[in-house]
Amino acid sequence: MCLGEVARVVRTLPDRVVETEGTRRARVSVLTLDGPVEAGDWLLVHSGFALRRLTDPEARAALALRGGMDEPPRDALHAPLHDPTRRTDVPAVTPTGGPT
Repeated sequence: MCLGEVARVVRTLPDRVVETEGTRRARVSVLTLDGPVEAGDWLLVHSGFALRRLTDPEARAALALRGGMDEPPRDALHAPLHDPTRRTDVPAVTPTGGPT
């Protein structure tokens, strides 16, 4: 399951890239979208790519729905802090390809 991020375009950059602001500020590729993207547009973003453009009501509804997702699930409060199956010898990679 993927969970896209709702983000608003802050400014456009060369090569069909935009800078967005949502839960974090990021550079996002809009190669997957038809037509121009402008500052103020709402996007659904996943893994550094804009999946689709959102209308203002769609974006506000998604943000309102996700507003209740700030708290961890009740079961997560009792989960162990250490996950023995998680590999720590492989560095995490950012959407731009560099290490975190």
